[in-house]
Amino acid sequence: MLQMLRQAAGTWVAKLLLLLLVASFAVWGISGQVSSGLGEKVVVAGDASASAVDYRLAYDRQLLALSRQFGQRLTREQARSLGLDNQALAELVSGTLLDAQANDLGLGLSRQRLAQIAGSDPTFRGPDGRFDRNTFNAVLREVGMRPEDYLRSQAQVAVRQQIVSALADGADVPDAFFSAVALYRSERRNADYLILTPDALPEPAAPSDDELAKWYEENSTRFDAPEYRDVSLLVLDAEAIAEPDAISDDEVAAEYERTKERYGQSEKRTVQQILYSDRSAAEAAFAKLQGDGDFDTLLADAGRTASQASLGSVAKADISDPAIAEAAFALNGIGTTGIVEGKFGPAILRVTEVTPASVKPYEEVADEIRGEMAFVRARNELLDRYDAYEDARAAGDTMAEAAAKIGVPLRRIDAIDSEGNGRDGQPIADLPDAPNLVSSIFTAEEALENPAENLKGDGFVFYEINAITPTRPRPLEEVRDDAVAAYQSEKAQTAVADLANAMQQRLQEGETLAALADELGLATQTATDLKREAENGALDANAIEAIFSIPADAAGQVQTANGQSHIVFRVTNVTRPLASSAEAVPANEREAFDRAVADDLLRQLVDRLEAIYRPQIDQGAAQRALSY
Repeated sequence: MLQMLRQAAGTWVAKLLLLLLVASFAVWGISGQVSSGLGEKVVVAGDASASAVDYRLAYDRQLLALSRQFGQRLTREQARSLGLDNQALAELVSGTLLDAQANDLGLGLSRQRLAQIAGSDPTFRGPDGRFDRNTFNAVLREVGMRPEDYLRSQAQVAVRQQIVSALADGADVPDAFFSAVALYRSERRNADYLILTPDALPEPAAPSDDELAKWYEENSTRFDAPEYRDVSLLVLDAEAIAEPDAISDDEVAAEYERTKERYGQSEKRTVQQILYSDRSAAEAAFAKLQGDGDFDTLLADAGRTASQASLGSVAKADISDPAIAEAAFALNGIGTTGIVEGKFGPAILRVTEVTPASVKPYEEVADEIRGEMAFVRARNELLDRYDAYEDARAAGDTMAEAAAKIGVPLRRIDAIDSEGNGRDGQPIADLPDAPNLVSSIFTAEEALENPAENLKGDGFVFYEINAITPTRPRPLEEVRDDAVAAYQSEKAQTAVADLANAMQQRLQEGETLAALADELGLATQTATDLKREAENGALDANAIEAIFSIPADAAGQVQTANGQSHIVFRVTNVTRPLASSAEAVPANEREAFDRAVADDLLRQLVDRLEAIYRPQIDQGAAQRALSY
């Protein structure tokens, strides 16, 4: 119904989405008191309330928006995992708080203004372009809404908008702020640095048995065996059900004749063209051609060279003028044509070279054609096989029995973890290309039928969990080599961090970076013209942020984003412009700042209204609203 509602009354539904702006700041948590016993009211704030129907509509709006964003209809479980139910509830709380504030302020909407809003909606216009009551009633009846409900929602939205507009309209950021932003972004820095990795230090000694046992006791969960699932897959796509052997030789031969040009190169001809201003000029030239003149003479008379007149070596289809193409390829080999009436005037053509067509023999491409024909036929049968499989499962067949009926083999994977890896830690080979398959496998119940996942191309994959092997702790002896490697890696990282801190201290005490680098046999590097929020070679985002966080000539150290190394540096130069205008900040970014200020004001308003009205939420009513 909601999709129909959006199509039929998109104008006023768009106004309802104004609440999403406010609600976006309440999704981090609803501070209202959770209660029960509010009847069909999901939210009560002051003397305002929102019903279960209001909540369901808010939920469906957000579900539709997210489904469009993901390119597929989200299931109820997927929506819940994304927190959609809480987001819709937050939207409802925000709207109800605005209603309570509007009631206290005595805000309202006159019947005349309400009539103007309805009358201006193009959805309700008749053939004459004016508001038509019959159209109004028919549209609302189609989407299952009563006229009084529509008018009530319009009044509610308009009153809420009065509050939001009064608060947020005109909340523009001053130019002085944008000038400061531009100055901040325009700063440039130079820095000398060196990169410390575990390779720069001796390898840590292997731990003793006691040391390893103690360390493993503290870190054993890192080595727990993951949960594995034994799963059966049925991949239903064109490739899986294609039957090349069912395509007869006669069908393949017929397809070869129909598409022969695909398997070779069309005939090409090198064509030259002389255009004339009118028919009489062309006839005079053609008369000379029939006498003692030749095409080269005509070129000289026209003041053109052979290269200027050439269309190149072209296939018939490459010549845009049909008359020229037909005449050039009608010649029996090399030669000249008569006068041709082309799109741009009369012309005389010469063909100087012919490259014959070449086509691969039937025997060379028969298997390729057979495979393509089987694939196309399978695509046409795909939905029929899908329906046949679903019918078989509905009739009580097991997955294996249903697969056998539609002639598609089952694939069994005896162990897959939540990352798509097998027991050997390597990715499962040839896993179907369905984006949500692995996550769906790990949310499914054992021995239950599950909805199919869509493949990225055409097709589906059905899956069923045969058994679940839960995660388990592994004894040290089972993972001793991995544990020793992890222990040594951790010690190496700690040693690098300690060395980086020590080097920073020595730099702050006056030593040079070059001298410290020589001690370790490392080379220093120099980075110039560094910009904020712009990585530069080995200097990732963490390093850039650290370099811009200290004064000129100061020293620092930072761990890289990948956690594998530390960068020790000294800022050698800072360049700041003397001034910068607000226009230096792009217009779209200035608009984003303006929106952020308005958003912050709205967030503060909602927080304040929550403190005043202390909204109550009936979770039971909310859950019931999603049950139908």
